[in-house]
Amino acid sequence: MTQVRKYAALPDLDESPDTYETPDLTDDASTLPTSTAWSETSDTEANPNISRTKLQPDEARSQFQSSRVDARETDFSDRVSSKRRAYVVSNREQGRDGEDYDSEDESKSLQRKLARLDREMQEVQNELDKRKSEANGTQAHPEDEDVAAQLAQLSTALDGMRQSQSAQARLSKQLATSTPVKADAVTVPESTRAEEVTIETTDTQTLNKVADFDARLALLERQLGITSLDTPEASTAN
Repeated sequence: MTQVRKYAALPDLDESPDTYETPDLTDDASTLPTSTAWSETSDTEANPNISRTKLQPDEARSQFQSSRVDARETDFSDRVSSKRRAYVVSNREQGRDGEDYDSEDESKSLQRKLARLDREMQEVQNELDKRKSEANGTQAHPEDEDVAAQLAQLSTALDGMRQSQSAQARLSKQLATSTPVKADAVTVPESTRAEEVTIETTDTQTLNKVADFDARLALLERQLGITSLDTPEASTAN
C-alpha cells in the first residue's frame, strides 16, 4: 500500500493486471522449416574463410600404416624409476622391389642403404660421362672437376663402409655359429662382451657414416641438377 500511495500521483501509470496474449493459430502459419535438406548452394560457400577441403582417410591411414608398436615389456605403472621400459615403435619401410622390411633389422637395412648409395653414385657417374661426351672437346662445366673429385672421395668412403660391414658380418656369423652352452654352467667371458660392445659401436658408426655419405651424395646431385633418382618413376625411365 505504501508503494501505491508513492506512485499514485505519477502520470500514465496503468494499475490494471498484466495480460499476455498470443495470436490465434491459423492453418497457413507454421514454425517448421520449409526444407530439412542441406543445399550445396548455401550462403556459407561464398565465405573464403571457411575451408571445405575433404579429408582423405586412406591417405591419412597410409601415414601410420607402416608403424608397429611393441608394448609387450612396457611398464605402465606409476612407479618413478629410471629402469622403466617404454614401448617400442618401429617402421616397416618399403624397398624398390615393393617388399616391406623392419627398421630394426639393421644389417639388412644397412645393406639396402649401401646398395642404394652405390646405385646413386653410378647414376651421378653416368651423368658426368654424359656431360663429357656432350662437350666433345669444348670447354667443360667448371664444377665437373670438383664433382668428380668429391665422387672419388665418396667412392673411397663407400668402399671402406662396405669392408667394415663385411668384417662385422663375419664376426657376427662366428658368434652365432659358436657352440651354445648352458647359462648356469659357464660365465660369459669378458672378451665376448667386449666384442658385442664393439659390434654395437660399429653399427652406430656405420649408420652415421651412411647418413653423412647420403647427405654428401645429395649435394652432388643438386650440383648436377639431378632430382628424384631414387623414385620408381625415375628408375623406370632410365
